[in-house]
Amino acid sequence: MSTTARPSPRPRSRSEAHALFHLQAGGAKILNLRHIPGDTSAAALLERGIVRVDRRTAWGNPHVVGRDGSRQRVIELYRQDLWRRIRSGDLPLEKLAAIAHMPLACHCAPSRCHAEVLARAAAWAAKRLEKSSETP
Repeated sequence: MSTTARPSPRPRSRSEAHALFHLQAGGAKILNLRHIPGDTSAAALLERGIVRVDRRTAWGNPHVVGRDGSRQRVIELYRQDLWRRIRSGDLPLEKLAAIAHMPLACHCAPSRCHAEVLARAAAWAAKRLEKSSETP
C-alpha cells in the first residue's frame, strides 16, 4: 500500500501561521490547537490536512502530567503503549503511515509532547512499508 504525502496546509491568517511551530519530529509539524483559528474538530482539521492528536482522539496520550508523572514520564509511557499497539497488530502500520507527512495538532506545542513520538513512529512506519513494497 502506497502512502501519498498531502501537501502542508498554507496558513490562512497570522494566528494560523503562528500555530505552525515547525517542531521537527520525524519530519512532521506539531501544531498547537489553541492557535488554529476556526473549527478545530478532528473532522474539520482533517479536511485541512491536519490530524488532531489530543485525548479526544484515538491518537491521544491517556497518561496525564502530574497524575501519572512528569511530562517526560507520560511521553515515555505513551511511547511504550504505542509500540505495544504496533507489535500486537492493534495499530496497523498502514494506519500509522497514513499520517506520516501530515501536521499533528495537540495542546502541548511548543512544549515536549506525545505528538513527537507519534510523528517519529509514523515516519518509521512509512519507511518500513516503503521498503517492504520494494522487496520482490
